[in-house]
Amino acid sequence: MDLSSLEAEVRAVLGPHSRLSQAFPRFVHRPQQEEMALAVLQSLAQGRHLTVEGPTGTGKSLAYLVPAFLWARTTDSQVVISTHTINLQEQLLRKDVPFLEKGCGWDLQAVLVKGRNNYLCRRRLEQLMARRGQRPSQDFPVPWAELARLVAWVARTEEGSRSELDFACPDVAWAPVQVEAAHCPGRHCRHYAHCFFFAARRRVDRARLLIVNHSLFFSDLALRGTGAQSREVAVLPEYGAVIFDEAHHLESVATDHLGLRLSYEDWKSWARPAQEGGSVRADSGPGAGVPDVEPHLPPGLADRWRKEWLPALRLADRQAQTLFQELCGREEASGQWPASDGPEPGPGQELIRVTDSLRHSAQWDRWAGLAHRWSRLWAEALQELDRFVEEFPAAPEGDEQQTEQWAEILAWLQDYRSRGQQGLAALKSFFDGEGNDSGEEGFVYWLERQRARPQSVALAGAPIHVGPKLHRLLWSQVGASVATSATLAIGGSFSYFWERTGLQLLAPAERQGLQLETPFRFQDQAMLAVVHDLPDPRQEPFTEQAAEALQELLVTIGGRALVLFTSYQMLNQVWARISGHLKAAGLEAWHQGQLPRAKLLDKLRSSGKGVLLATDSFWEGVDVPGQALSCVVLVRLPFAVPTHPVVEARMEAVEEAGGNAFRDLSLPEAVMKFRQGFGRLIRSHTDRGAVVVLDPRLVNRPYGRLFIQSLPSLPVVVGSAARVIQAVGDFLGSAAREDPVGGET
Repeated sequence: MDLSSLEAEVRAVLGPHSRLSQAFPRFVHRPQQEEMALAVLQSLAQGRHLTVEGPTGTGKSLAYLVPAFLWARTTDSQVVISTHTINLQEQLLRKDVPFLEKGCGWDLQAVLVKGRNNYLCRRRLEQLMARRGQRPSQDFPVPWAELARLVAWVARTEEGSRSELDFACPDVAWAPVQVEAAHCPGRHCRHYAHCFFFAARRRVDRARLLIVNHSLFFSDLALRGTGAQSREVAVLPEYGAVIFDEAHHLESVATDHLGLRLSYEDWKSWARPAQEGGSVRADSGPGAGVPDVEPHLPPGLADRWRKEWLPALRLADRQAQTLFQELCGREEASGQWPASDGPEPGPGQELIRVTDSLRHSAQWDRWAGLAHRWSRLWAEALQELDRFVEEFPAAPEGDEQQTEQWAEILAWLQDYRSRGQQGLAALKSFFDGEGNDSGEEGFVYWLERQRARPQSVALAGAPIHVGPKLHRLLWSQVGASVATSATLAIGGSFSYFWERTGLQLLAPAERQGLQLETPFRFQDQAMLAVVHDLPDPRQEPFTEQAAEALQELLVTIGGRALVLFTSYQMLNQVWARISGHLKAAGLEAWHQGQLPRAKLLDKLRSSGKGVLLATDSFWEGVDVPGQALSCVVLVRLPFAVPTHPVVEARMEAVEEAGGNAFRDLSLPEAVMKFRQGFGRLIRSHTDRGAVVVLDPRLVNRPYGRLFIQSLPSLPVVVGSAARVIQAVGDFLGSAAREDPVGGET
């Protein structure tokens, strides 16, 4: 591979007098974009792991798409591009990829990779229609109108993907017809040549660029971590490199997918054959359409299915019921379920962390005794299932319909066994600490339930340090990688990101960091204003006084503002105080939860005097260019409340290692999120506005300097609420009275 010629081609596409500028006169050369593209190319070519912080306006997507395609084409490899949000995936596929293909005359061969459940199965739809004709309509769980729509849609769809549906299809109608590994005869299916999923799989295998979301990527990585690397099981093919956009989410998404969760509902969906006699004909939900196994077995094997396997599973089922009833009943009686408040651990969630004191209690001894009996019975049932699968007869010859049915039953048995093994491993890990790979990462465990369903308890766990597992499963296995986001550095250093994601475990020569300069003129386009005379946010008077200052600010500047909170509780309290006053002043005001997210943002974009009060998820991914958003208010510094067991355990681990949990964990996380909230303001070269912080700790605590140092250089005003309101009004000036809709798109 001639790296210099590839670098020349990158410059020809993204440089000052580029191919794109000739094809599109409005295309503007961005030095930061070109610098990033060359760094990405070198990283891919040299097999290194690159971390790039590219501020808003850098043009990150083109900066990695161009070198990724050139490298994949040259080496005949595949590159995975993983994003956190659907919005970015749509931008890549609908805007950036077509833009490059038209401007450069390329075929990037980029495809969106989706899981099986996103595709309709022709065979299952056919079977469902046949069963519908055999049962009274009132007893059939899927409405006929929904089935009729799906039948008509199959005739006109190209990809058979749920996202292509041109009508609303409820889960009750989609679940029985979606592709599932447990119901897939594979090559033995009569619809194989025209199967939507396998057609998509063939497109994936031919593609150069595979676009996925982080959730799917880490689900696939977790599957590979169990040793299941078969192309029939894995979602992704073998790839040569991976690029993570929105990479600041890597640790949290990896934690979710490399952990464990087991509820009684999970067990019931697996044990249903025992509950329904081994001849299941459910039509929706988990385990829908389980094949009728027994009639297709030789007499000896059918006898074992009926007399050995099913009774063993029923014994395990009774023990599972006993354990979960005990978990629910004892917890409610002892009053140990704590109330939850705010986004951590989540609205409506109740969590109990499994601590050493709980493990040494009489209550835990009783739970563990029940769990061990269940575990033993479950293991015995799985051993019987292993023998059963090993003795399963070979495929019948000559009869295609029988062969197809045989293949489905075998696929179901194999998938059933795999899910059972995963569930048993989760149970053992929760009660015994087993199943944590080589044991190099500690796990934290907790009990979880929803307030709306107090009888539904789940066993949950997650790695305290996800970095070592990512190093073992990902960084040391993939040829090269790129992690990019607008916010990855803390105080100009990537050390925190590398430590949390395991990149720190690589040799220094294997990793590289690049922090790009912002393309915007923050000295002219923006200001930061900090109110220093409000109470500490942890004190009760803060909410009332902050609401008063916020109300006066919003009325003075004529709205056009996004107000970001750190908890629903404070948002609701402030909304109750100021919403009426804002409307009386002629402003349009909304709060998160009033409408879907996209509609709230549409209203803010189109309104001349809009105000949106929001929390957690609106701190990022909000793109409202122009004067429609001229002010972002950060009510509190975004320190996470350590109520979630994972956060608590990570803070304890830092302290036990001799560090300081606040300095080494809470503060960097807060700075990262603060930068995300700040980044909602300036989205184009013509934007102009102010970020207002109502939390006085930004200027009266020593750690506040780290927040400000992590921002681009810009004017800063510190003063009383009255002084700040005046300064922001003066800065926005006449723009507050002009048409608020405008700016670059």
